[in-house]
Amino acid sequence: MFKMINNRLQSVCIRFTHSIMHIIILSLIISSITLSCAFADPMLGSQTVDATGNVGKYTSLALDSNGYPHICYLDVSNIDLKYAKWTGSAWVIQTVDQQGDVGSWPCIALDSNDLPCISYQDSTNSDLKYAKWNGASWDIQVVDSIGKVGMYTSLVLDEDDYPSISYQDYTDYDQKIARWSGTSWDIRTVESSGNVGYYSVIDLDSNDYPCIIYQDISNGALKYAKWTGSNWNIQIIDTTGKVGNTPSLILDNQGIPHVSYFDGNNDDLKYATQAGSTWTVQTIDSAGRVGMYSSLALDLEENPIISYFDSGNGDLKLAKWSGSNWGIQLLDSITNTGMYSSIAVYTDGMIGISYHDYENGDLRYLKITEPTPVSTNLRVNVEDSNMNPVSGAAVISSIQPTGQPALSGITGADGSVTFPDILPGSITLQVSKTNYETNTASLNIEIGENAEITVSIIETPSKGELLINVKNKEGAPLEAVIVTSTSQPSGQTPLSGSTNNEGAVSFKDLLPGSYTISASKTGYTTDTSQLTVSVGKSNDFSLVLEVPASSSEGGIPGFSLIAIQLGLILATIRLILRRK
Repeated sequence: MFKMINNRLQSVCIRFTHSIMHIIILSLIISSITLSCAFADPMLGSQTVDATGNVGKYTSLALDSNGYPHICYLDVSNIDLKYAKWTGSAWVIQTVDQQGDVGSWPCIALDSNDLPCISYQDSTNSDLKYAKWNGASWDIQVVDSIGKVGMYTSLVLDEDDYPSISYQDYTDYDQKIARWSGTSWDIRTVESSGNVGYYSVIDLDSNDYPCIIYQDISNGALKYAKWTGSNWNIQIIDTTGKVGNTPSLILDNQGIPHVSYFDGNNDDLKYATQAGSTWTVQTIDSAGRVGMYSSLALDLEENPIISYFDSGNGDLKLAKWSGSNWGIQLLDSITNTGMYSSIAVYTDGMIGISYHDYENGDLRYLKITEPTPVSTNLRVNVEDSNMNPVSGAAVISSIQPTGQPALSGITGADGSVTFPDILPGSITLQVSKTNYETNTASLNIEIGENAEITVSIIETPSKGELLINVKNKEGAPLEAVIVTSTSQPSGQTPLSGSTNNEGAVSFKDLLPGSYTISASKTGYTTDTSQLTVSVGKSNDFSLVLEVPASSSEGGIPGFSLIAIQLGLILATIRLILRRK
């Protein structure tokens, strides 16, 4: 009985132990999943922030000290100013101002306590307004209400958290700035000559002096105005026509301005920076109609990164300077998405972008790691006129997209050469090789699509041919005439041949130059002539051999008359002697 009870107790203990082990293993699995979820970044990738009505126009983005994004934007359906904040687990959305038609051209900045501040236009009253979150509610002020003002606002905070706002006075089409002094707004005109002030963007230098870019419609220029402490120093960045639409500005740690903008003449994305007093302008992307709604930030190495809209394809794209060239990446290709983008860089180098999905009328947010631009390779095949591969051909680019280093390579045994990491745009290639005619070809490189082109080059002959026709003086061809060269160009083997039954002999693969040709045949005079062989063609010459003059007076061909006469005399004497 005791043994049976003991066995039952052991069985219970074993089952209990197994159950405990299962519980422990299950707990470890759950803990592992929980930890994985805890460490996963829910922000990575693209997500919809607000899909209530038609929202997300004129987005503006800022990251707080926790790396949480804050976005202000226009609710088009209700013509309200809205604000979205990521809490770490969810988006919290508020309506900032709904008094009339408000919220166009908003711009957000965070103060030293991560509290959002927003500049925007009140379109109903044509006023410039400013809203600041006090921790519990929005404090809203009218900054400027004189005339029609508040278009194209841009906001920045100084080291005291005092706001500076650039904007357009569209009563007189002037560029203006409003700065908070601590007690009131100080409003000044930056420039009033012509039709100026479109798409203004502001930043502050190390002295908290404002720097502003804006479009000058009158002169088709993009301008840069910098406060010196006593006046405005206004410079022209680009004046090639319809340039400067929807630009972006940021100053690096050395105070050097970096600018992205749309070139409306060529439908290109452009980038400009200043070295000393000189502006350097580059075309970044020229593949189609690209570059609208650009937003510019600097990565951890202060290399520029630009988000922008490809309106030809309705895509959101990204351009990044690697330190030596521009790489371009397609970020979102949903139909008509990527308008009004705003970009910011996280402290770990990741990138955040807010943008408008026009197709669905949504506000979207994208977070990506340090981008690796799509690599576009270009393979160039070189062949001859018979479609055979040509190795050792030099391939260079004479025209390439701005920012793309010139291409230079040599074809291998298969007649091809591949160039990696090619920027999108138009490229013109030049292919050459000794003894071949140089040829050029052009193609357009599309982003992310490997390209291939075949270029034909025609061999240019380096040698010539020689055809010798030998005749007698009556014009009949002479067979078995020995034709040789007694002098020829250096490196050329002496010629030697015999005419055929048509009186002709040919020599091929001859070095160009002067030859001395001799033609001889028994019973004929020898003819010697100076001939010139040219490259790439057959050089035809005729030679005439004559019977010597003594042979032409009669007798037997090949024997002189005196020899015949002497022979006859000897034969006669021999005959007489025999008779005796």
